Order: sequence, then structure tokens, then C-alpha cells
Amino acid sequence: GGSKRFLTCILYLNPNWTEGDGGELVVTPFLRAPVTIQPKHDRLAVFYSDRVLHSVNGFNGTDRFCLTVWLDALAGTVNLPQHVALKLNPEDVKGGVEVLATKLLARPAQRSVSRAVYREEYLASLRSCMEGHPGFEEMRASHESTVERFKANKPLWGLVEQLRKVKAFREMTGE
Repeated sequence: GGSKRFLTCILYLNPNWTEGDGGELVVTPFLRAPVTIQPKHDRLAVFYSDRVLHSVNGFNGTDRFCLTVWLDALAGTVNLPQHVALKLNPEDVKGGVEVLATKLLARPAQRSVSRAVYREEYLASLRSCMEGHPGFEEMRASHESTVERFKANKPLWGLVEQLRKVKAFREMTGE
């Protein structure tokens, strides 16, 4: 089956890390401003694996060490099709896209639209991590194909574009 990952825990083991070395973790709660976490020694970062986008900035230093542990949920409790399916009822959209965006923040279903809402960020992360390595072109093509499928569904694409406006506004205001 699919991934049972529920929490990601990263312990940084870099006693000599200094500003400018890079390698920072960037976590982005859905439609919220990104948060950058420096990989300082003895720092522990914990986030929901199934709900928080994350990437790692390029590293310029000599060494970067971390211990990553994924805590799995009970089988059948995370990452199932019914968890990530975007099903909206009239109550969900009653208050407009801002209210819907807030509701999606706490739901794994946000993953259904995050690839399209964060399309540039996904591509930049792929390039940063994979460009020049085997599989990059396939991963890039898969991402672009996913975005094209969203575009083909006009109502869904309209929702994606509205969510992108919320994202841009929240990033601009530091929310």
C-alpha cells in the first residue's frame, strides 16, 4: 500500500554549522508563509508528513548531518484515497475561498490540490534536488502532466487559482 508516514522528525547534528552554510529546512504549511529552520546542532524539527510541504535549501558548507525518523500511523489511518480526495460540500464553500482554505489547512485532502497550488515550488525543489541525476526528467514530466490534468478540469483549476491568490496574500502579509 501507500505510505503510512504521519510525522517526520529531523534531529540536526551540526556543531559547526554557521549562517551561510545553507542546508536549512523550509516547511510550508498549506497556504501559509514558509518557515525556515536552521540546521543547528541539537535542533529537532517535527512536522506532519502528510500535510506540510517541505524542502531543503542548497548546502554550501563542508559537512551537514541529520537523523531523520518517520513515525508511521496505524495501517489504514493515513494517506488513503478517502483522506486525500477533495470532496467539497455546500458547507465547505459557504464562507468563500478564505474559509475553505482554513479548513483545508487541517485536512490531508489539501494534498489533492497542493501540487497545482505550489507548482513552481514543486518544480524548483525537483530541480534543486534532482537536476542532472537519473530520473529527473521523468519526475519533471510527471509533475507537469499532473498540473496539465488540473488545468483540463476548469472548475478545479478555478479553485486552484483562487487558492493561489489566498496563498499570495497570506505570504505577502506574513500569515
